[in-house]
Amino acid sequence: ISIASIMQDFKFTFVSSSSKLDSCKLTNVEIIKGDWSNGKFNDFFIKDIYEESDLVILPLINSYQPSGQSVALQAMSMEKPVMISKTKGFWSDKDFQHNLNIIFINSWDSLIWKNSILYYFENYKLIDNISTNSCKLVYEKYNLEYFNKQLIKDLGLLG
Repeated sequence: ISIASIMQDFKFTFVSSSSKLDSCKLTNVEIIKGDWSNGKFNDFFIKDIYEESDLVILPLINSYQPSGQSVALQAMSMEKPVMISKTKGFWSDKDFQHNLNIIFINSWDSLIWKNSILYYFENYKLIDNISTNSCKLVYEKYNLEYFNKQLIKDLGLLG
């Protein structure tokens, strides 16, 4: 909410079931309340949101618990750039590299997020490369076949 409030010229879509959004009255914000468990969302609904997005931002609480992974991977699979908080619990430091296939923000200051968003919108070639690389990463290493092979290996089921 604080990022959207200082970026009135940008349209934001919030997809969340958080009650914190109930008090948001910003005219540049569309709020889509709900989650997978209440049946409001399906793959096609979420896909449409990603298709209409120029950038997916995930300002997360700094925690050891991984967060934002499914949203980030879904967006990346559709060649949408992802800007995400660099949390203590980020799920893979070796595969995800800042300015190569993802954009990490190491601050919870709204002004830093705003300046980063503006920077990437002004540097189209960089954001385009990040989008292409992120999609490539998802299809090469974050697909079901790769997951199954890695699981079998980790469980020691290969001879």
